[in-house]
Amino acid sequence: MANALEKISLLNPVYFDWKAENGGIHSLGFIAEEVGKIVPEVVNWEDDGVYAKGMDYSKLTSLLTKGIQEQQGQISSLTDQLGELSLNDTGEITLDTSAATYSGVLDQNWMGETAENLTVTLNSTGETLTKVIASADGVFARI
Repeated sequence: MANALEKISLLNPVYFDWKAENGGIHSLGFIAEEVGKIVPEVVNWEDDGVYAKGMDYSKLTSLLTKGIQEQQGQISSLTDQLGELSLNDTGEITLDTSAATYSGVLDQNWMGETAENLTVTLNSTGETLTKVIASADGVFARI
């Protein structure tokens, strides 16, 4: 079952009112025809294949379980990445350099008005490989 989180994010939970012959009560759920486009296995269709008779909500359990598993994997990965970062006493963010390689993207708006430079250290010995000097107007130089 691939891309469970993607499928879950496409589902559109709604409030609705049952027809009078079905009790007329206010409820919540999904519009079966919409769900059928995302997870057709849970929808029971009329003979015309266009209109839904209903949904078997219990069949969503495995999709939701897989989605939770995928999300837990993402959380674990982010927790590991966060564990490599720490804030020292001077307010600088430091990176645990015991890992062999790092990669990333520096956000275009990383500098405040008073920022003058950024030092990037990218090896396990702590040696500065690249020093990037930038001004508030966006002028960069590599040393």
